[in-house]
Amino acid sequence: MRKKTGLILLLFLLTGLTACAKVPENKQVKQTGKVTSQSDNIQMDTLSKVLEQAKKYKEITCDNLYFEQEFEVNKPEEIGLLAFKQKEHFHKDGMEILRKFIGKINPEAIEDKNFTIPGLQYIDKKDGKSFSIENNGFLFFGTEEADKWLSIPDESGEYTRIDQISLDSAYEEETYQWKGTTLKLSEMTEEAQKYADGFTKEYDSMDWKPSSVNIYTNKEGEYFFEYLFTKSYKGVHLFYGDYRYSMKYMKELYVSVMQPFLVLDSSKEMMIIDNLPGIMDYVETKKNYDKILTLESAAKCLSNKLSSYKAYNVYHANLEYRLVRTKGGEVDDPGFYYCDWAAGNEYEARPCWTFYLSNDLSKELNQRTFAMVDCITGEVEFVSGR
Repeated sequence: MRKKTGLILLLFLLTGLTACAKVPENKQVKQTGKVTSQSDNIQMDTLSKVLEQAKKYKEITCDNLYFEQEFEVNKPEEIGLLAFKQKEHFHKDGMEILRKFIGKINPEAIEDKNFTIPGLQYIDKKDGKSFSIENNGFLFFGTEEADKWLSIPDESGEYTRIDQISLDSAYEEETYQWKGTTLKLSEMTEEAQKYADGFTKEYDSMDWKPSSVNIYTNKEGEYFFEYLFTKSYKGVHLFYGDYRYSMKYMKELYVSVMQPFLVLDSSKEMMIIDNLPGIMDYVETKKNYDKILTLESAAKCLSNKLSSYKAYNVYHANLEYRLVRTKGGEVDDPGFYYCDWAAGNEYEARPCWTFYLSNDLSKELNQRTFAMVDCITGEVEFVSGR
């Protein structure tokens, strides 16, 4: 079992480091359940008109949904019913890729390749560099500092998180001082995007958009910027929410695309990068949708099914693809569907409006409340944070 990969996965499953907006106390609720709807009155329009109308989200009025937060809906180029396939045999080029990241290789640092999941792991204790690759397209690279990072930073004693900022919408500029240098958040974010773009050109089939950043400092006062990214295909985000604690309420199990991340130090050098959950290649568009549900109509579909609950504050809404596995090995544990990224798996990507809602609990990733409204049928799935 590769300890680097396991630690990365543990980091995300336990912390869910995604920044969210603050929520009015009098508009909070905890409720878990599945609701579905096939409305006869849903309003459809072309994608361009839907996106134009979505800019006026604050004008949407529902009895139990409040659009008071500032956010920006993503802008897809097109939308449809798509097919994706998880990469296979990616590890066969492992040594060639390893040389691109490491340069001169220390043969003693290459560990046994006979893992449960085919791949390669490289951990050089001399220079601290580490590298992992798996057959499903997963790739991880880290420098010496990364070895300390791959425990939970808040609990390691090495780092202290001082800020958590959402990048989904406009944010206030922040500055940080280190050894006479002023570090601007906007400049760090631009640098992170450059690293991500260079990486995805070679090692991912999706675009990456930074969704949040966690800023840490160590005992010496140096700053570290951990960027989490949302994967997207032609502007439609791939849904990454955690629904494991509400699985019994879900109509259909779907695959959650965990967020890749990278970490920059105060010198704007990249310490860590990965592409969780590996590479999902586009296969085909099964159907193009000329018209989809408007944001207002989707909100009303959701509101109608939440009428017996307390009010929610909508702090973000996006057009996203929910992945449902259509082909792949059988799994014994239903919870595995949350991270079902086995090599060769095939998926169907179905577009939905995702509403991120406030509740009375922590807004960490594994406790978020959200609802998905199918862009074509108006069917609603609702998941509450624990």
